[in-house]
Amino acid sequence: MEMSGNNQSFIDAFDRLHACFEIMHRIKAKGERVLVFIDHRKIQFRFVKLARQKFGLEHIDHITVIHLSKNDRLLYPDPVPP
Repeated sequence: MEMSGNNQSFIDAFDRLHACFEIMHRIKAKGERVLVFIDHRKIQFRFVKLARQKFGLEHIDHITVIHLSKNDRLLYPDPVPP
């Protein structure tokens, strides 16, 4: 599936993001799944949109981890905007 120039330009502008998508292409070719950890919340949502468009996926699960204290964490599914 082709991406718009702006989205591909965004991916190409960041070495780690570009490498991540290259790796995901190889994983997809093997018929396997991938789990990606991204620290920055805004980039998480952008990444999901890019990956959905790049790989023609209708849905990608997005889980957010909130650190409440050093020893406690709360995991919950996070709805990804369309």
